[in-house]
Amino acid sequence: MLAGLDVGDHKTRNMADRKRAITLNWGGFLMQLLRLSAARLALLGGVCGLVPTIALAQPGPATSSAPTSEDQTREPDALADIVVTARRREEALQSVPVSITAITPEQLREKAIKDPYDLTKSVPGLNVRVGGATRETPDYFIRGQGNTFSGNPGVLVYFNEIPLGSLNPNLQSAAANLMIFDMASVQVLKGPQGTLFGKSSTGGAVLFSPQKPENKLGGYLDLQVGNYDMRELQGAVNVPVIEDKIAIRFAFDIARRDGFTVSQSTGQKLDQRHRETFRLGINLTPTEWLQSYFLLQQFQADEASVGGVIDDYNPNFALFNTTPGVGVGYFAVAGLCAQISAPAGVPGCIATRTGRIQALVAELQAEKARIDAGGSRRRNLTSRLDFQHFKTQQISNTTSVDIGEVPVIGDVTFKNIASVFRVLNNNVIREFGTNSKNHGVVINQYDLVGFPQAIQVSDQAQTSPFRRNFSEEFQILGDIGGKHNWILGYFLANGSSDDIGMPPIFQTFNNALTVPLDSLNFIFPTTTTYGKRKEIGYYGQFTADLSDLLLDGLHLTGGYRLTRDSTYQIFNNYTPSPTGLVIGSVANIQDFREKASSYTITVDYKASPDLLLYLTTRKGFKPGGVNGTAASAGIPGVRPTFDPETLKDLEGGVKWDWSLAGVRGRINLAAYQSWYSDVQRAETILLPVSLGGGVTTQTNNIAAAKIRGLELEANFQLSRGLSASVNYAYTDAKYTRYPGCTTDTLGVCTPNINTPYVGVPKNQLTVGGRYALPVDDSLGEIALSTNVYYQSRTLFDDSVLQDPNRRGFQGKYAMVDARLDWNNISGTPIDVALFVRNITNHTHFIGYGNNLTSLGQSQATYNEPRMYGVQLRVQFD
Repeated sequence: MLAGLDVGDHKTRNMADRKRAITLNWGGFLMQLLRLSAARLALLGGVCGLVPTIALAQPGPATSSAPTSEDQTREPDALADIVVTARRREEALQSVPVSITAITPEQLREKAIKDPYDLTKSVPGLNVRVGGATRETPDYFIRGQGNTFSGNPGVLVYFNEIPLGSLNPNLQSAAANLMIFDMASVQVLKGPQGTLFGKSSTGGAVLFSPQKPENKLGGYLDLQVGNYDMRELQGAVNVPVIEDKIAIRFAFDIARRDGFTVSQSTGQKLDQRHRETFRLGINLTPTEWLQSYFLLQQFQADEASVGGVIDDYNPNFALFNTTPGVGVGYFAVAGLCAQISAPAGVPGCIATRTGRIQALVAELQAEKARIDAGGSRRRNLTSRLDFQHFKTQQISNTTSVDIGEVPVIGDVTFKNIASVFRVLNNNVIREFGTNSKNHGVVINQYDLVGFPQAIQVSDQAQTSPFRRNFSEEFQILGDIGGKHNWILGYFLANGSSDDIGMPPIFQTFNNALTVPLDSLNFIFPTTTTYGKRKEIGYYGQFTADLSDLLLDGLHLTGGYRLTRDSTYQIFNNYTPSPTGLVIGSVANIQDFREKASSYTITVDYKASPDLLLYLTTRKGFKPGGVNGTAASAGIPGVRPTFDPETLKDLEGGVKWDWSLAGVRGRINLAAYQSWYSDVQRAETILLPVSLGGGVTTQTNNIAAAKIRGLELEANFQLSRGLSASVNYAYTDAKYTRYPGCTTDTLGVCTPNINTPYVGVPKNQLTVGGRYALPVDDSLGEIALSTNVYYQSRTLFDDSVLQDPNRRGFQGKYAMVDARLDWNNISGTPIDVALFVRNITNHTHFIGYGNNLTSLGQSQATYNEPRMYGVQLRVQFD
């Protein structure tokens, strides 16, 4: 059963018959991580040296410490206290005046939350879609804020308190695709996060907190097997090297699963899972007042790419018209043939190349007809074997120094969080169009040998060194008599790409326009970017207990942040030639600097130990940027840069624990109104005749919107063995200003103000239940849990107005999951479970790519089918 996890030690890169293989040498890998740790200690110490005197980390112990993973795993009470860090210090969930969903280790396991897409069913108001045409780049949406129109994310992802990917949007996407295992908690904060976290956001933050080393020997092994040849092995071992001084925790997750989307043309099983993550944590506590926590994590995937399925095609696409003497496609081919062929060979050249386009169109028509007739969404067409291979590494250090009591300002703790991140490999061969006629094929960041005639993939890594992407955060935290608390912070993030890399190969239109035919040449000149970006933030926040002055249980919180952002970019033109690419002139240079502010003002009232009322207003922002080559001098209306977009909100909420007639419950309710201004959206600029006419596209701050909604989390402990939960989110988002109109493929121009909001279902509902059978305690616990998730109609297409059929909408749907657990079998530390996810085998969008105006087609990415299996877990204490 386990032997299938190791499949050899040789990896070939032959594109005709690529075989996948990785051998996992446990001891060798562990030693590699240890050596890497030693090598980076000096580097992290240097980073920590950026701050005054001492490097820092966690605040001092909270009065009520967080439960351990084992405590939470065995806790049958659905209303147990949960410790969160939403305000950068440990607090009880029910005492924090902000809308937050916290998921415990036991809930992660019972709800089978393995990756970011699974969070949607457990967090009201959160939606996760596929971004970048691959499942490895999830886009998070909260309260109408997300990553749209190729902009910066509206929701930031933090791992171990560190914003993932630093300032490089591509690294943010790669880093955000976490394997969720061995976590202390996952917390989802909703609304603008501007004054306490390393970076500002408009929609919220998702906090992944891994388990830290503990001062005891223990660990666990967890094995899952299931359909689609699914095998997943995870585990952790915790070792106290020196009691109360040094502890180490090593954790891993290795996942294998066959793909569930099958290419009809190659037989390849796409949407495969072949990945592993390793973590090594070292916790040093040499004295009572000093703690330093090092964490090294490596994540790698080597698997078949996403299986996009053609959903629509554009019969009016200009290049598809090959009618002699009339069609744009005909003239494009005829002009090309006149340049590359002798006069006698021109007619044959035109016939061959227009025939290529006609064959492509026929295949697109047939595939769309198959889908419209109810054909399987688990089948597609591909022109080659598609793969993706990438590896990321992160090293972080969190150090804290408890200074002790200082007159006037209270008990003071210094804290420093330093991190470096890099991508070792990020190689992708995928198809936007997904058909067998070489249309929309992207070959990204591979070494090209014999270019442009042939491609051979070498093993040379496409590496982003640690020094190019790092972050540093320094905090001073204070607690005054257990009543008031404050924090001052400094944040620095640096991201750069200081070399000009090979742009992706992009094969389109059945290679009808390549020279020579079927080469890997470029159709158009390509632009690449050299750039550096730095973000610096200064922030502070103070919470005052007004019980002695005004009303017992009344608190006032105020926070402010100032951020300075600088970007320097050089855009270079690449021109295709028969022997490869030639670097042409510098197209544009931009030196862009901006600053933006954010704030938080909150009033909360603890009416009783079980009831919290609060009202908060906040401001967050999403950074501006550079328009690149679209911002050419001399074009009226063009802006070289675009400004930050801002979101202000007003949120009121209640958190209430109650009991009635033997039933205990917890109700957390939040209602909000958001005002979204200077929204960054694409606009089209008409070029003057003197510059050749036509149009160009740029990003500009041209839109505004209002978003309102409410979120409910209700949990009920009906008896010792019976619990239930209801989560609901209502979101109403619409534009209030969005000038201009968008022309669809039929020539109809729809006002942009009518654009539906992307990634925002109006209604989301989750109903769950758990029942523990009344068996003798000596047998252990036998429990059945179910979860039903409903989502209303949702838009996944950023460019929906270009499609007259509006096919980028996913209709309403429901999904059902179930699980049967037998925990502590006959008093042993062994758990076994049977699980089924997506019982009804429902198929729906989780991503959509609209290329109707650029490639003449659009494609969809679908959710996982029904997954079932058995899980075995052994705890070692």
